[in-house]
Amino acid sequence: LTKITLPLNLKKIEPLAFNNCQKLTEIILPSSLMSIGFDAFKGCSSLKIIHILKCNPSDMLTDAHLFDNIDTTNCILHIPNNTKNIYCKTAPWKSFKNIIETNSVSNLVKMIAKINFALKEINVN
Repeated sequence: LTKITLPLNLKKIEPLAFNNCQKLTEIILPSSLMSIGFDAFKGCSSLKIIHILKCNPSDMLTDAHLFDNIDTTNCILHIPNNTKNIYCKTAPWKSFKNIIETNSVSNLVKMIAKINFALKEINVN
């Protein structure tokens, strides 16, 4: 698993869901996401690009230490336009040094919308 696009209707990522996915380099998190469980990305040391489609990160329950083992200096966080101010103030997102506002987020939404998943949660044991 190197890249993953989560379904647009996904509400929750369970704790340790991507635990030790050491080859994971890129992930797209949908705007519907309300909760990311403790250590969901623990051991994802190759994660380099995160696309998050949510406009308000404070609407999402996360662990402040969610990305402790990710190189947030080099990992790029792509966020919707006009949201950088709030991401830069909200843990754990504020730990990223490369936060890029982009119009391409709307293109990602359109692309993902073509994929019809019924998935509501991810729980990998």
